[in-house]
Amino acid sequence: RQSGDSRVRVTIYDALGHRVRQLFDGALPAGAHRFYWDGSNDRGHLLSSGIYLYEMSATAPDGKRFRAAKKMLLIR
Repeated sequence: RQSGDSRVRVTIYDALGHRVRQLFDGALPAGAHRFYWDGSNDRGHLLSSGIYLYEMSATAPDGKRFRAAKKMLLIR
């Protein structure tokens, strides 16, 4: 991890709050980033249509924390 990078984690949960996919867990520099989810779980199995939640959390080099969660709809 570079000294100016933030620790970032992007996680997908099902409607019951069970974690289904750890999409990203690592260091990123400041700026805009995109993450793509193919609708599969951690084992690579495709999930069914429904409501899912994604949570993004970040810890900056100075220790400040940010967290956001949003709903999304997966349609097959």
